Amino acid sequence: MNVPLSLRWMVESYVLLLGMLMLGLGLAARSMPRLRGVLRLCFSMLFIALAMMILFYRNQIPTVAFIFSDGLIITGFALMDETMTRFLELRYTERWIDVLLFVGTVGFSIYSQVMHMPMRTRAELLVLALALQTARSGITLLRRAPKSLQLPARFLAGSFFLFSSFCLVRMVLPILRGQLLNLPADDQAFMVDGASRLSKVVLLCASIAIGYLWMAALQLSNELDALSLTDPLTSALNRRGLEVRLSRELKRASMNGGSIGLICLDVDHFKLINDRYGHPAGDSVLSTFAKALSEMLRPADALGRFGGEEFVAVLPNTDEEGARLVAERLRERLRSLRFEFDSQLRLTASFGVTACERGEDDQAALRRCDQALYAAKQSGRNRVVAFTSLELQGVSSS
Repeated sequence: MNVPLSLRWMVESYVLLLGMLMLGLGLAARSMPRLRGVLRLCFSMLFIALAMMILFYRNQIPTVAFIFSDGLIITGFALMDETMTRFLELRYTERWIDVLLFVGTVGFSIYSQVMHMPMRTRAELLVLALALQTARSGITLLRRAPKSLQLPARFLAGSFFLFSSFCLVRMVLPILRGQLLNLPADDQAFMVDGASRLSKVVLLCASIAIGYLWMAALQLSNELDALSLTDPLTSALNRRGLEVRLSRELKRASMNGGSIGLICLDVDHFKLINDRYGHPAGDSVLSTFAKALSEMLRPADALGRFGGEEFVAVLPNTDEEGARLVAERLRERLRSLRFEFDSQLRLTASFGVTACERGEDDQAALRRCDQALYAAKQSGRNRVVAFTSLELQGVSSS
């Protein structure tokens, strides 16, 4: 069959668009190595583009054209789904579905060649397989994408569902009109229909490229935000992260009427550790302290390294007495820690405790807690001092 020039140009234009998408994604992956999975996405689009070209020019290799094209396109869509799954770091537990769709599609393509079945029948089975594959991809994104990536995940899921719906509608409409799937169709009309379907595939690939880059950029942004708020040595919040978290909890408490407990603690005689054992030992002490503190706090609590050897714990829905009890447990836990560089070493910490007053800013609360900590160190270290006890003793809070 001689393919009309306009139809050939249209198909080649679609394939060229796919090539431009692959080139853009490949350059993005090369310039930004942290964009995981982009090259795999390029390969999935390459398989789809090759499948469409082979299918359109199948008269050059009539025996194997459908077999190759069907295998390539179902592999391309399966690879696209696996790319999303790997990016989201989800366990890929449904690989058997990909294998079943591949074996079923390619097997039926071989069978149809042997039995000389009409092109429409063979093509519609491939469309059904693609509808199932893309619907599964959309469901995975909706159900398993993390909350931080939900918006781009929904965009991607919507693109998959739209393509799946298109595939199913194109299968159902002929049946509703009384046309069976194995109804013979002239070759040129079939090619026009195939070119129309190819346009939808190109639109899906473009949507996937946009959504995937959006999702990758958002994840990188979230990681950078986390790094800017995290202390690299202890993995606790840094000072800025602590202030941001405390400010957020104060606003929430102001609306809900809850209280927030604050604990400031400072490792006793920390300078002696650095002088005697060196700074690596001092770093080990800080990271060990931070790990022990984190393990004893609730998931809703926050721990931050305020500076040097000083840490601050934010305890939502906790009054001063509750914070004092937590501080006592932490003090006992820290006294029992052992260190690899000196198993006989026993370290202690001093604690200051307060409760945030409704409507106050984070800096005022931190100053009051720091005053209580200073009082604990001045009165002998290795103890817990609550700010209200200072007020009862007539200590000024100014």
